[in-house]
Amino acid sequence: MGASCRWTFGDDNRAVSTLIGDNVQFAARLKGMNEAYGTNILISSDFIECLSADPVSYTHLTLPTTP
Repeated sequence: MGASCRWTFGDDNRAVSTLIGDNVQFAARLKGMNEAYGTNILISSDFIECLSADPVSYTHLTLPTTP
């Protein structure tokens, strides 16, 4: 989790957007890991920490164990 920058170049007929930042690169790597593991959702431990810091209870969240 961190800062990122988004730029859009062009006009109403044609525009190109780009995102840069460490968290954008990390998200791309998580996407690649999803494809490698054949999963639909893969979250990082940083995200789990954010969930545990939130006062809302996540009673239905089960975390897989890894060897």
